[in-house]
Amino acid sequence: MKNLLGKPIVRKKGKPAHIQVRDRLLSLILDGTFGPGEQIPPEPSIAEHFKVSRMTANKSILSLVNGGYLSRTRGRGTFVALLPDDSSDHKVKSDITKRKISIVIDADANYIAGDFRFNALFWGVQQTLTGNKYHVDVLRLDDFLSHTGSINHGLIAVEPSSKFQGALLRIHKSNVPLVILGSVWAEVPIPQVNCDNSLGIALAVNHLIKLGHRKIMFVGSVVDKNGEQLATGFRLICKSHQVPTVEDWIWIRESENDICDRMMNELPSILSTASGPTGIVCGCPKLALLAKSILQDEKLNIPNDVSVVSYDDPDFLNYSSPQMTTVKEPLTEMAVAACESLLKLMSGHSAEVGNKIFDPTLVVRKSTSPPPVAIRAEQ
Repeated sequence: MKNLLGKPIVRKKGKPAHIQVRDRLLSLILDGTFGPGEQIPPEPSIAEHFKVSRMTANKSILSLVNGGYLSRTRGRGTFVALLPDDSSDHKVKSDITKRKISIVIDADANYIAGDFRFNALFWGVQQTLTGNKYHVDVLRLDDFLSHTGSINHGLIAVEPSSKFQGALLRIHKSNVPLVILGSVWAEVPIPQVNCDNSLGIALAVNHLIKLGHRKIMFVGSVVDKNGEQLATGFRLICKSHQVPTVEDWIWIRESENDICDRMMNELPSILSTASGPTGIVCGCPKLALLAKSILQDEKLNIPNDVSVVSYDDPDFLNYSSPQMTTVKEPLTEMAVAACESLLKLMSGHSAEVGNKIFDPTLVVRKSTSPPPVAIRAEQ
């Protein structure tokens, strides 16, 4: 029994013992240590193992019973819950499988901490699912792919990179419910939820052009298909308005760190010339803030000297000085839509699930204005 229950809990300040015991039991149910229909150890044994009172152990078990993870039979004991079989041709499905969903990520901690879009999508999914009483865990794609054969619950992959396209397609073909959130792969038949990046970059560039800008710069990364769409869309929109594009002003790199390095090393000299850009479109808030910092260091005023537009609209850009003009993606709505699509897949309604592409909006604030008078005369 000790081997099954694992190590004794370590008391943590701010986390009651019954919650720690409950979480340990739940993890053992979800990882299959105690399978559907199996009996868990009796309450006295659980209390003794975790060095808690019988009352604490009872409270932990009751919480899982009320959550539908366990069921109690008088005179027999406590068992992992089952759902009734709805067909003799199908195996019995456990309530646990129906209540578990994994968020699959392709990112390290440093990236997650600094990326607004990823965070908004990730926490949007987490809050939506936990609010509907689903158990949510997180899997790294690299780790996850090593044991895909044992996966039989729902998955939402948040901003997966293209290198995992083949692996996720194999998972989809194995009938595992799977939705991709925040990336778009036109050639892949997996249900996807994303924003229309072509429209988003068009909103940003058209705004600057309408203000009179003809010297526009784009800085972004091509970590995923989103970045590629933004860079391609930038060129197309400029071309459609007969605005010349300077290839040296279209900066795309494989990572945001590479772009940041280039901005710090090269942008000051570009801005110091009379023929430099009067408008900069940044592929994410992090780059927009860096552009703002460099412009301030160069004693250039936003927006009187250079206008700046950020793709994505975190609250802190609304409180920056000046307030930043942005392209706003409906990230919360996208996260909710991904959850709704996944739950339909998990309930067998795959015919009702398709790609959902949301429209972004332009939020005009104080970081954009017409270019300087001298530049307008030149143009």
